[in-house]
Amino acid sequence: MDSRSSEQARIRSYRLSAGPLSTYKSLALRELENWCCNINEEKKVISDIEVPFPSSVDDAIDLVNAHKTIPPRRSNTTVNREIGCLKHIFTKAIQWGIVKNNPGKKVKLPREKNTRLRYLEEEEIKKLYDACAEHLKPIVIVALNTGMRKEEILSLRWKDLDYRIRTISILDTKNGESRELPMNDIVYRTLLGIRKKGDGPWVFCKKNGERYGNIRKAFEGARKRAGIVDFRFHDLRHTFASHLVMAGVDLRTVQELLGHKSFEMTLRYAHLSPDHKKVALDVLCKRMVTIWS
Repeated sequence: MDSRSSEQARIRSYRLSAGPLSTYKSLALRELENWCCNINEEKKVISDIEVPFPSSVDDAIDLVNAHKTIPPRRSNTTVNREIGCLKHIFTKAIQWGIVKNNPGKKVKLPREKNTRLRYLEEEEIKKLYDACAEHLKPIVIVALNTGMRKEEILSLRWKDLDYRIRTISILDTKNGESRELPMNDIVYRTLLGIRKKGDGPWVFCKKNGERYGNIRKAFEGARKRAGIVDFRFHDLRHTFASHLVMAGVDLRTVQELLGHKSFEMTLRYAHLSPDHKKVALDVLCKRMVTIWS
């Protein structure tokens, strides 16, 4: 059964279980739990919003609207994550036939101060790799050498890989735009070395061909064994970008590889390349020399 058929079957099961005593809260929490298992960094959101969680569609609409005003004790990031969960639940509610519109789409998200930039030094990269379980090693290699997000990596299908021209096609991205990434030699050899399991479409999967849904435990174990602190899987993406910039790759190219819609997102790495300012002034100097010579 493909992912679309599986999703349709899951929606039908929800509809069949939605008797007169079922509440929007019970259905939403079940879906939210499943959703958060796939993006583990957001899992804490469940406990954050469980107390004021809506028990009816009307209450849910009120809660979404209430998030337009940010309480002083809540950070913009927290508010955005809560709204993101609510918007996702309403998307599912539309599929279930419970509501027709998603009120969350009308909520303007507050700007986040996304200043975190944790990346691994070269010796840390080796320590982490050596500490990884065998099934995790190729996933980490792909993350470090492509900058792909965790969900993008775990969603890779064999048909997304073109070994002839050495490219990876990413069709389902966070910003909704597909992109293609080149395979360097390390990624090419790594992907070639992965044996296909069963008849499933997934590149990274269990022995029975089932897609990995949660690698957090494996990654956390590797991180601890390597003695690395304050580091998440998503920081492998920062590591990829940071080492590119420190190697002299221009920020526009880094933006394209990361799939950032906004150049502002990529500018967080600019301070890692102090030489780019010197290079700019050297260009000006060469022009000025002709004036005074």
